[in-house]
Amino acid sequence: MISLEKYLKTGLIVSIILINIGCKKIPKNNEVTQIKIENTVSEVIIEKTENITTKSDEVVYKELLDDKISHNKNVLNEIDYYNYDENFFIENIIEPNKIIMNKSEIINFNKKNILDNDFMYNISEFFDFLKGEEINKRILTVSTPSKYNRYKKNGLIMSEDDYKILHENLNLKTNINDDYPIKFGICVNRTIMKSYPTDIQISVLPGDIAYDRFTESAIYPNESMAILNESTDNNWYFVQVFHSAGWVKKEDIGLCKKDIIIDSEKNENFAIVTDKMINIVYYDNNLGEINNISYDMGVKIKIKDVDNKSDYILGYLPFKDEKNNLIYKKLNLERKSLNIGYLPYTKENLIKQSFKFLGEYYGWGGLNNSRDCSAFLQDIYRTFGIQIPRNSSQQGKYSIGKTLNFIEQDDFNSKYTMLKDMEMGAGIYIPGHVMMYLGEYNGKHYVIHTFTGYYRDNKYVDVMKGAITTLDIKSKDGKTYLEKVYAVKEFIYK
Repeated sequence: MISLEKYLKTGLIVSIILINIGCKKIPKNNEVTQIKIENTVSEVIIEKTENITTKSDEVVYKELLDDKISHNKNVLNEIDYYNYDENFFIENIIEPNKIIMNKSEIINFNKKNILDNDFMYNISEFFDFLKGEEINKRILTVSTPSKYNRYKKNGLIMSEDDYKILHENLNLKTNINDDYPIKFGICVNRTIMKSYPTDIQISVLPGDIAYDRFTESAIYPNESMAILNESTDNNWYFVQVFHSAGWVKKEDIGLCKKDIIIDSEKNENFAIVTDKMINIVYYDNNLGEINNISYDMGVKIKIKDVDNKSDYILGYLPFKDEKNNLIYKKLNLERKSLNIGYLPYTKENLIKQSFKFLGEYYGWGGLNNSRDCSAFLQDIYRTFGIQIPRNSSQQGKYSIGKTLNFIEQDDFNSKYTMLKDMEMGAGIYIPGHVMMYLGEYNGKHYVIHTFTGYYRDNKYVDVMKGAITTLDIKSKDGKTYLEKVYAVKEFIYK
């Protein structure tokens, strides 16, 4: 075995590889890739659009996080910025390029996962009609007031009147026995799914910038959805995507017939985004201005006429017309951040894809163009065409796969020994969190994950980034992550 010291400095048990917290330079593999559309967008124009003085919520959020982390004495005293190299982990894999599941096995995995879990759907097979009572039930499963105090941005607690106003915007069906036709659509912009049709953000603690408890998940471009309802103010749709249900803004959805979604799922001429995120910059003829769209890892793009000698791919990207109907526009995309078809499902590719998230800001529910722990894992597996649930508890407890279940009473040594038999790339689950297993080296189990922080000497250490750690780091109750593990899951089905 190649020594870990060849690539990683040894020292702290916490051994967190944090990339550029408080550093000026960002590694190339962590940069958002700019994809230039055709040859009409110049570097000068792009530079001007990036230097607008007005700060977005995303920029403010990340500046506040950096300030919070830089002033955390525990971080400054306890964390080294280790060198890292994905090749170490790859070189320690037996048969790194061995196919874990082939195309047909992945198709069967997805079918079985959807069949076994009533919160997952194949949208092309979704209902054409639903009773009003069923639509209301689905909405109220998501749009429910919290039992606990929740704070608005102004620091005030959400009141009963606040929730009443939100409830009135749900536009629940009055004729509960009537059949209502289901509409269908495709997401045209990266958008946020909310538990209520509102831009209001709420948090557990006053002034908490990292969490909006009304946020369910980011929904990516080209995501198919069933549209069950429209809000009273006509600004939101209640939708079902393959992994989640909730409210999304109408402006981000292009309406289409169900046949379009069926054809899209059958289409085998597509590319997959393999970088953590690409920013597609294009010129909008209708608006007469430069615009851009963010595509996350794992997003599918319809393509045609691929020239293997060219550095560009002709992609068909979803937009909508003035009547909100779905249309596709042809754009030339640089192929360096794309793969024709899904990536082969191998351990080497698992490592390479996961390492692209090192140093990325943590984003609860996909806020601020980032992702949380479960989306981190989900997006990696999207690149192989594998569909897993959105939330960590759903992944750990209900997704199919080869699962090793623990109870918290299992002793440390038995968990440690059993983990050694698990394969690299498996999801490791503790309450409220998921990590990807990298292997056991020099007596320690290594994982890669995006997370908020950990405890040391009963003090919270902010991280808020993607990092590599051991399972020795501790949670609030003083137990190590290893002690908290309740399941380890390999996503296979044969």
